[in-house]
Order: sequence, then C-alpha cells, then structure tokens
Amino acid sequence: MTVWWNERLLFEGEVKISPFDSCLLRGEGVFETILAKDGRIVSWPRHLKRLRNSADLLGVDVPEEITLVEAIRMLLNENDLAQGKARIRITLGDNQLVTAVPLPERGETARITLVDLCRNERSPLCHAKTCSYAENMLSLAKAKEAG
Repeated sequence: MTVWWNERLLFEGEVKISPFDSCLLRGEGVFETILAKDGRIVSWPRHLKRLRNSADLLGVDVPEEITLVEAIRMLLNENDLAQGKARIRITLGDNQLVTAVPLPERGETARITLVDLCRNERSPLCHAKTCSYAENMLSLAKAKEAG
C-alpha cells in the first residue's frame, strides 16, 4: 500500500522511523481515524477538531488542513479505494503518517461487557486520542476474553 510519510507518498516498506522518535519510545503522538465513503471524507470538521485538541494537549504540531485533506484524497486514489479507513498519526518527534486501507469486513453484531480496569477520568489526556493506547487495548483483550 502507498502511505503518506512526512509529506511524501511512499510504499509502506520505504517508511523509516528513528528508534529515538518520542512516539516509539513513550507513545507521545496523536492519531485520528476517519471513514472515507464514496470518495468523500466523512465528518471531517469533527475529526480535525479532535485531532487538533489532542495535539494541543501534547504540544504536537498539526499540518495545515488542506495538507491533510490532500494526503487522504491522494491515498484513496493511489490505493484505489472508493471507501476506506484513513488514519492520521502525528508524533511529538515531528513525524507525520497518513494511511488509507480498505474497510474491514463487517462481522457479527457487537456485544457489550464490563471490564474491571479503572480509567483516570481526571487525566488531561482522558479525551485525547494519543498513540499511548495500551490501556485501551488491554481493556479490549479482557472484553474478548470474557466473550
């Protein structure tokens, strides 16, 4: 797949990230996942606002809106996707990655369960979409384990 890495279109295997990037070392980065349907970016203003809010909390610089929109549109075109899932990732180490992949196949209807993990709702990051996502993934694993 073609990806957008630091304002360049590259094949996914060509992306190089420093082992000292703060996102890789400490999860200092932000992301946003966006639905693209029939060639248009769904709920873009809401996604951009949340991305900027998350970035402001960590002190991450967000590229100009037009740059991100063009990156998503180019990837949808390059990867031949009328519908897909675009993801923007920006690290505190000044790396920017945008990907666009096909939508996953719809599975069975989702079920709900409770897990016994506590979240710190007073954390300034509780509403931010940061690359430090291990707590969320642990909750998902526990939910899957519970059935």
